[in-house]
Amino acid sequence: MRGLQARDRIVMYWPTETECTQPGCGHDSVTNAKKKIDCTVCDDRGYITTWSTQLLTARVVRPETLSYNIKVGTIVAETADLVLFVDRFEKDTISRMVVEERSYLEVDGITYRPTTTNPIGVTGSDEFRIDCTTYSPR
Repeated sequence: MRGLQARDRIVMYWPTETECTQPGCGHDSVTNAKKKIDCTVCDDRGYITTWSTQLLTARVVRPETLSYNIKVGTIVAETADLVLFVDRFEKDTISRMVVEERSYLEVDGITYRPTTTNPIGVTGSDEFRIDCTTYSPR
């Protein structure tokens, strides 16, 4: 990390599930379970996970546990383990990550999960703040 105004390139990961290719196997949408037991193709899940990656350029900030708000004169607790600031053009990508519950991103070898996205700036759309928490991918 090179400072508050520097931009870092971050790798984002999200899964795409497809039906198992083994004959007789797959995911049964009625019972919400796998169709076949002991499938070696999908490890008995009924679907195959393929991980997609994408690079994201963002300003990375590691918030302090507490920050002091001078204008209001109150102490505000930060709930995020990592905060990203991204350009408005990245909003759809980040929104997709927030919705997809297994998606995550990696910063300095640590994995995080985006939890909230908030517009910031004069017009409220110049940049987006993404709060992230540490995450262990499954």
